[in-house]
Amino acid sequence: MASPIAKYEDATLRKVLAVTLDPMPSDNVPALHLAALAEELKAEASGNNAALQLNSDNVERALMARLSQPPAGVTQWPVHYLISVYCRAIDEQRSASALKPEAAAAVRATLGLCRQLAVSYAGLTLMMGLFPQPREAEQRGPLQLLDAMLASSSASAAAGLGGSAYSAEAQGGAVPVPQTFLEEFGARFEDEEGLEEVLQPIVAQLMKRASTVSLMGDYQGAINLLARLALVKPLAKALTRLPCWQPQPVGRQVPAHALEHQSLLGPFFGISCTYQKAQGVLGAPQQRQPDVGQMCFGRAVRSNPVSLRSNLQAVGAASKGVQGLLHQLLMLFLKNQDTREAALDWLAAALNANLERCKMQPDPAKSASDGFMVNLAGVLLRVCEPFLDPLSGKAWGKLDPRYTSDPSARMRSAPEETRLNAESASQVSAWFKSVGPPPDGKYHFVCECFFMAARALQLGLLPGFDSLEHFEREVAFNEAALQQQTAQLGPDSQQARLMDNMLEWFRLRRHCLAALLEDDSLLGTALDFYRLSSAFLLRLASPDAAVGGPPSLPLPEPPAPAFCMLPEYFLENQGDLLKWVTEQRHELLEARRMEEFMVFFTCLMGARSYVKNAYLRAQMADVLYTCMPRQGSSRDAASRELAVLFEVHPLVVRHIVGSLVQLYIDVELTDRHNAYYEKFNNRYHFGVVLSYLWNLPQHRASWRLLAQQQPSVVVQFIHMLLNDSQILLQNALETLPKVQETERLQADAAAWARLTPEQQAEKLRDMKKYQGELKSYFTLAGMIIQLMQLTADDRDVAACYFDPAVQNRTAKIIDFFLKYLTVPEARKRLKIKDPEQYSWHPKQLITQLAHIHLSLYRARSQEWVQAVAADSDYLGRFPQLFTELLSLLRDLGLLPASDIAELQTMLGEVNRCKASAAQEEEAFEDVPEDFEDPLLGGLMRDPVRLPSGMVVERSSIAQQLLTDPRDPYNRQPCAVEDLHPVPELRARIEAWLREQRSKRMETG
Repeated sequence: MASPIAKYEDATLRKVLAVTLDPMPSDNVPALHLAALAEELKAEASGNNAALQLNSDNVERALMARLSQPPAGVTQWPVHYLISVYCRAIDEQRSASALKPEAAAAVRATLGLCRQLAVSYAGLTLMMGLFPQPREAEQRGPLQLLDAMLASSSASAAAGLGGSAYSAEAQGGAVPVPQTFLEEFGARFEDEEGLEEVLQPIVAQLMKRASTVSLMGDYQGAINLLARLALVKPLAKALTRLPCWQPQPVGRQVPAHALEHQSLLGPFFGISCTYQKAQGVLGAPQQRQPDVGQMCFGRAVRSNPVSLRSNLQAVGAASKGVQGLLHQLLMLFLKNQDTREAALDWLAAALNANLERCKMQPDPAKSASDGFMVNLAGVLLRVCEPFLDPLSGKAWGKLDPRYTSDPSARMRSAPEETRLNAESASQVSAWFKSVGPPPDGKYHFVCECFFMAARALQLGLLPGFDSLEHFEREVAFNEAALQQQTAQLGPDSQQARLMDNMLEWFRLRRHCLAALLEDDSLLGTALDFYRLSSAFLLRLASPDAAVGGPPSLPLPEPPAPAFCMLPEYFLENQGDLLKWVTEQRHELLEARRMEEFMVFFTCLMGARSYVKNAYLRAQMADVLYTCMPRQGSSRDAASRELAVLFEVHPLVVRHIVGSLVQLYIDVELTDRHNAYYEKFNNRYHFGVVLSYLWNLPQHRASWRLLAQQQPSVVVQFIHMLLNDSQILLQNALETLPKVQETERLQADAAAWARLTPEQQAEKLRDMKKYQGELKSYFTLAGMIIQLMQLTADDRDVAACYFDPAVQNRTAKIIDFFLKYLTVPEARKRLKIKDPEQYSWHPKQLITQLAHIHLSLYRARSQEWVQAVAADSDYLGRFPQLFTELLSLLRDLGLLPASDIAELQTMLGEVNRCKASAAQEEEAFEDVPEDFEDPLLGGLMRDPVRLPSGMVVERSSIAQQLLTDPRDPYNRQPCAVEDLHPVPELRARIEAWLREQRSKRMETG
């Protein structure tokens, strides 16, 4: 007689397999009678009258019997039947816990065998067709496994793969497949050749869905289904062996469009809301649906600012959600040791394929979409997030600067990629050859992720900002063009409608891209990444920082090659991001995030030998300008936090002034195509920051220290101020007549009416352009005069104004400005309607220039009087200049009477000095030729010999070397230290002077 446990096991197996050995089952559970198997078991029992029972010995025969002869009328396909068996076996294993331990263990073991058999036979059926299947099931093939993954209606709808006609009955009775089934399926067939053949059509369906769904569509299901497969390590390994994991390269690399659309992960990373660049501008249907632009940012939505802002936030949140799911998916491959290399290879291929985006004018057909690249950047930032905090130390010892110079690294360098301070690619190659790769040829996982994230930001996030600015310009241009077309041809004309469609296209693209880029989480993590990057570069540059301490300045010379060989884009992209964030999302700039940047900028802004490209260093100062505390600004809270870094941080207080002054000098020479205009824009920002720092006592002390310890640097800085101010005023004098001409024409109503509308429009366009230029010239000139006033007012710093290289020129430039501000006939040239709109403040400038005269006169009266008297260009030609100045100061009440009296005293001394100099000049008419300065003429007082052998006046060559540090006669490098005194010649000159003075005295 059968034991109770045997009876329980038989009943359980009949329930799990949905079969019976009795023609009339005793319970009401639907079951298939296995008559043939029952007869076999009876025969094997040899006349034993015991009831037939299912157990661990015959369960496999029962399962095979059920599968080998599918009963008529049963609609469930064999694979789905096996998955049902597996699910029921799991349920019964849970129920067995009510049994005694020994019995429960035996039942669970038998049910475990059922699970193994169900998995094995399901796989063999999918791969080999081991058991008979309906024709529909054979046609469906491996996709039956996908049907089981989609069996629940919610999963089907989320993935978008079931379709409206999907149902369990239509798909062969599919039931939800547990994750454990997939795990056991992967373990069972890990080494089987047919595993990839099962996965390939499933993956193809998921890729197809992912390639057509947009950010606001049901994308979660497709990603989650792929993640279910990747969660199983053997299946993940098989996925990376599929041909679609990474398409075949064309030449050296996989084309970007192929990688986005044909690689396994590509369509998933492409889930976004951006429009494809290749799509027709005039409204071609969006490939991904729903069309986010039309849905969230169409005309009706844009008319309601509240709805527009809400939709921008909703799309941004959806983008964050997609990147979160993609990160989870990618990490399944990266955490799996069997698939990590393949995942890194795919990431590197995605980056290498899009190096086209590094170019100034990339070809959209050769690169992936903005959405793909933004997602790639966002996901890689999330991968790096665990080690981004520089204070955690998790990245130190793992980031290897050799990676970007190693030709065998999986992530390649862009063609002709510029380095921080390397002259050529051969220099980079030579350095890498000298240091060699890591001993095992492999870089740490953290290292690869870090450098890939840096590249992804360069190719994804930062070009997105450029695209956004481009769309803004296109919108503005097309709005103006549409207005013109409508005025000329009417709103219903074909041209107007085409222009309206064009405008709508750019508006949609602008809003879609803005929604992605304005995500605070993405921007915040990008800032954290560049905090780490800044700390990493400082550790390479400063030995003190490398051991965890604060960097010490000046940095060691020569710089470490490991620093110099890093790509420039590390600094350029950091600057671009910081500038964009400070302008668009300034609330993200917490002091916590900015400290590393402030220290980094202070150390490197003036470090020419570390960063040869002055434009990159200028970007740092531009960031300081945008971060600078400003009263009455909407950013007061953030400004107060940042003010602490400006005002308290010891390294910043001690060195930032010197770094900015050096940068002001260095930016004079850059090799960029628009360097001339960038130079003035940069220097305006430098000047504003320097003026702000001057008003902080602790920084003014740094100014004084710089003037005392490095006077040559301050002298060169003053020289640049003088150059810029003269150029700017000259530019303004050339531009101003063009504005005045149009103003006079507009004032003459009859003359203006005689112009055609096209001529009037052209005049107004030109006038607007010239007005912008004038404002720029006057604004920067005003800032320079302000800097001169501040620095001249401090005796320690003012001492640098008396260096022979700039002393006389300073007086001359001040008088140059005063000529056009005080002399009546010259003032007319700067007369303009509403000067305030151009930042032209004549009264303020007159006051500032008078203050500079007073400050330098008070500092060293005799030397300053000689400098002013030596001005033959402006004061010499317009002797009434000071008389007019004093009159204006009195009449307008611009200075106290005591200051005006002091200026009057200075003028008297200047006149006496001029008279004395004129008398002496008359006596020295016949100067010997070898005593004359060959550069500027006149008698040499301090002759020096140049490297070329020529003898010149020291003050003349010193002034020239400030602008062009080369010997003017052989064009070889030359510094002040290369000038050698000629004492014999100087003695002869002095003897001649004494002789001439004696003669003059004798003649009375």
